[in-house]
Amino acid sequence: MSPSGTLLKRYERSLTRLLAAFDFAQVIYNRRHEGRLSGAPRHIQVMIYGAVANLPITVAVECRQQHRPVGISCIDYFVAKLADVGADRGILYSCAGFTAPATRRAAHSHDPAVLAISFDDERPAFIPRQRRPHAESSMADHITELDYANFLRYPGSYDRL
Repeated sequence: MSPSGTLLKRYERSLTRLLAAFDFAQVIYNRRHEGRLSGAPRHIQVMIYGAVANLPITVAVECRQQHRPVGISCIDYFVAKLADVGADRGILYSCAGFTAPATRRAAHSHDPAVLAISFDDERPAFIPRQRRPHAESSMADHITELDYANFLRYPGSYDRL
């Protein structure tokens, strides 16, 4: 399934907001990166090498364009791929949302950290890396530049939002 024009525009706007959070960034689209652990070439849709608050950071970005919500196996695969290519953080977009187990897996991924972003409703929503105990829904907040900046800078920043 290819994304509709509306989903593609939302994806592009979200990537633009992400890049605005960087002090400096080198962006590489649709390339293979050699796995540090496997030695095998790994395809990454968008790889960002940059600096946030003068700290070097690497973020891998991928988008799942399927009809069904992304499951836990996809999150596990993405986390393993991030570790293999040496990414500090990963952002996984889904056009159909995420299952509950996938949501929990993404929310508790620490090294590397994973931000899961769903386009399955009328507005983009993010699944925070660490859930706040008092939050009623992990899908309740909008993606903003501050969200990206916090995700990129501080491991436990969502606990303080």
